Amino acid sequence: MFNNILRRNSHGHVNGSSSRTPIRSPVNNVRSNDNHIVGRSTVLVRSNSQETLTTLVTDQDQHSPLNNASIIRTDSPYQALDSSNDMESLYSDATTLYNEPIEIMGRTLPQYNAVKQLPLISTFFHSGTMMFKSINSFDKYLDTVNESTGSLTEHPILQTFSSKLGLLKINSPILSIYRFKTCNEKYEFVKVYFKVVTTYVNYYILKFFNEKGEITSTVHLLNNNSHTPTVDFNLYDTNFRIIGVTGTSSTFGTNSLIKAFVMRKDAELLSNDLEFNEKDQIKNLKQNSPTSNTFFKLIESQDRRAILNSIEEHKPLVNTPMCQYLDEGNVKLKKSFLKNGTFRLFDYQNDDISEEGLKLCSILLVLREQEYRKFKSNNKPTYIANKE
Repeated sequence: MFNNILRRNSHGHVNGSSSRTPIRSPVNNVRSNDNHIVGRSTVLVRSNSQETLTTLVTDQDQHSPLNNASIIRTDSPYQALDSSNDMESLYSDATTLYNEPIEIMGRTLPQYNAVKQLPLISTFFHSGTMMFKSINSFDKYLDTVNESTGSLTEHPILQTFSSKLGLLKINSPILSIYRFKTCNEKYEFVKVYFKVVTTYVNYYILKFFNEKGEITSTVHLLNNNSHTPTVDFNLYDTNFRIIGVTGTSSTFGTNSLIKAFVMRKDAELLSNDLEFNEKDQIKNLKQNSPTSNTFFKLIESQDRRAILNSIEEHKPLVNTPMCQYLDEGNVKLKKSFLKNGTFRLFDYQNDDISEEGLKLCSILLVLREQEYRKFKSNNKPTYIANKE
């Protein structure tokens, strides 16, 4: 084998080197997209081999995180599943795999045919962030605010608020999210609490309220703080898994894309078979007590390969994330406003945002705040042009 690799051609160059030595083919006038016709012979341009020592000695899937140490540390196990094309149908591949209709949060999959781009905007004069229906909605809101005699016709949808005095109060929320009814009227839509189970498992408690101040629902976000962090939760009897977070125990926030995938009902999730008492404490998930949650046992054992195998084995029900947040840094807008990022949401309402969509965005807002408060490295999504 090594004799074949080191075999020299007629010009004295070693095969596999970086030199581009033309090889003339005896076949005349054969055209190909990769060939160049010179006279009556075809010139084949030599290119570097894509084979490495790893691909020569193993036949495993090259896209698997288990075969690349850098992917294990940074990339997502679901990296190859997502498509950045907004026009791609959410159910393009799922409908061909299942005869029975797929239901997501009480509605069939084809109903989620509206793609929303929701910008997240902040200002120097307020510590929180505001989510708008669109960038055009923000422009109208800003133009109206600048007019001294004008009345507000546009307003944010959601706005975050974090009180520093809450650290001094017992059982106080670490974050609040307000929902706007009108331009001048808003109410507390979500209260966020945080609790620790073990060193590697903790969870957020999101309490959703209506405009009367009554609790409508409670969502628990179970954080897997192992070497491959994930967040599992259940919303409207639908299982979700979020990837792209760095975990609650990490000091550094390096990921710029947070994705929420719909999972199968039989998926091995950290949120499976959990019961909570009146104080929102988990009954059957403690460090020294037996539990039926196998994923919890893997996390506590800190078996990295077993955790990765479990995450890869239980793939999403739909390959495209139902909701995702892209961190864009601080893009300067008009006046003192900054664009921090954009939510991309699949919804079943065209004109407005559904209640389910608002709750999904609120969940990603909580995790975005978690990542934002960490020390950020320079790992923003960029488009790099290859220079010849």
